[in-house]
Amino acid sequence: MEKDCYLKTLHLTNAWHAASGGIRSFYLQLIRRANETRRPIRLIVPGERDKVEDAGAFGRIYYIRSKPAPFNEAYRMISPRSYLGADAAIVRILREENPDVVEICDKYTLPYLGGLIRIGKLPGFDFGPLVLALSCERMDENVGAYISEGFAGRLISRVYMKNIYFPQADHHLV
Repeated sequence: MEKDCYLKTLHLTNAWHAASGGIRSFYLQLIRRANETRRPIRLIVPGERDKVEDAGAFGRIYYIRSKPAPFNEAYRMISPRSYLGADAAIVRILREENPDVVEICDKYTLPYLGGLIRIGKLPGFDFGPLVLALSCERMDENVGAYISEGFAGRLISRVYMKNIYFPQADHHLV
């Protein structure tokens, strides 16, 4: 009898709340499909408090206690405090779950987690899963909507994406 051999994926996003749209819907469908195909999937999202929710036989959602996001309080934002330190919540989850792939859908507070994993500097975490960055929106449009439109916003976005964001992951999905 041949053993099933599937990659375990762990996904992180700050684009999540009870009434959110596209990204939340995407992850819920991904979990639904993972359950249908019997593939282990984990999701880490911000929440009012720490909690774990089973999402079918193969899915699990971890909520990390997080403060409201600065520019849109309908969302919460996982801060680096949740992954810096050997006993930080996300590091504990990573050790427990031991994923083959870590996918990060965030440009602001979570990409640095990917970089720390890639260079082997995440405290208390000593293996190297593949790190993917998932981009669901343009940073220059976000910066334009919340900080600065025009040349300055585009320049900030371009410099950040090239020099800070892109190097944090092994591969990028858009």
